[in-house]
Amino acid sequence: MDALTFISEIVKAVAWPLSVLTIALIFRKQLAQILKLLIRIRYGDFEFEFDREFSKLEAKAQAIPISTSRPSHESDREKLLRLAAVSPQSAIVEAWRMVENRLVEVAHQHRLKLAPAVWAMPMVLTAFLQHAEILTEAQSDLLPNLRALRDKVAHHPKDNKVSMDEAIRYSDLALQLVASIPDKTS
Repeated sequence: MDALTFISEIVKAVAWPLSVLTIALIFRKQLAQILKLLIRIRYGDFEFEFDREFSKLEAKAQAIPISTSRPSHESDREKLLRLAAVSPQSAIVEAWRMVENRLVEVAHQHRLKLAPAVWAMPMVLTAFLQHAEILTEAQSDLLPNLRALRDKVAHHPKDNKVSMDEAIRYSDLALQLVASIPDKTS
């Protein structure tokens, strides 16, 4: 191999990497923004998905009137706020547990005759409560979506990181739903 062939081969070998590096340097600001987006989508996919889904839920919740007969849930909210500061995932799970407890409480108040297994199945219980006209359609529509978000956080915590703010938003929506389910009037 002579010197000219050697130089030619080196130029061929470094031409593409050098071209890519030059373009990267010229467009570094734009590429940095694109890379941030790609990294965020790849690693923060749930955050994006959670926010998008949650915005839809908040819009649905606008149709749910809050019962004035229910006592204030400030102590529950304070508890969830403290929990969200320590563990946002735990706050979401706890907020969902409050929703489930309210469904069971109202079903007991209305003395619904249900199979024992149904009491541990919130979505089936929701269907019975809606059929008995205890829950509105808006309330029933919100429940599976809230549960789906809770399931993502509870069953895949490493893949589904949520922020404290997202946990608070979820908790507030869950508490709004709890407050909207009226007690049985005698």
